[in-house]
Amino acid sequence: MIRSFARVLLALALLATAVFIWSKMPTKLQSWAPIVEHGSVGEQISGRNLRVTVHDVALATELIFTEDGVAQHVPTTGVWIVLDVSYETIDMFAEPEFALDAGGRHFRAYFGGFRGDVDPGFPERAPVAFEVPEKPSSATLLVSNEATDRYGNTLNAPLDSQIAVTADLTDTPLAPIIDLDLADR
Repeated sequence: MIRSFARVLLALALLATAVFIWSKMPTKLQSWAPIVEHGSVGEQISGRNLRVTVHDVALATELIFTEDGVAQHVPTTGVWIVLDVSYETIDMFAEPEFALDAGGRHFRAYFGGFRGDVDPGFPERAPVAFEVPEKPSSATLLVSNEATDRYGNTLNAPLDSQIAVTADLTDTPLAPIIDLDLADR
């Protein structure tokens, strides 16, 4: 009887240990989290296969850009946050992925002047624009290399480095219009 009781206690202890260890293991998305490199506007920040510099940040209520020779006017009832970004891959061809955290919300880039893969060692510079509902006091640009699975499907989580550039927007004036074609030069 004492032996059976000891076996049951041992089994319960092993089960409790297994449950404890299982609860501490990272989930699939937690183990896929990128290595985040932080920086500020004007600073060049490097990750494993990307290098990013945010040269300037501007705010506006309307964007203008040319598409197929036709001027496109894009007004907003909120605010456009336009960042002048240099992006470079270090080892292999990659395409940038841009997101913005502002006012406690997460936004995808409305306009990014980067078209397709960027050649390693040759930085490109272009504006990236986000539409937000109101002017935030600060915003953090999140840049990573676009990641795809073996079938070419875009993955939700960056698997490598991610660059996080925080900009203080409290003293940034709100312009009526920003011409992205001029900013793209």
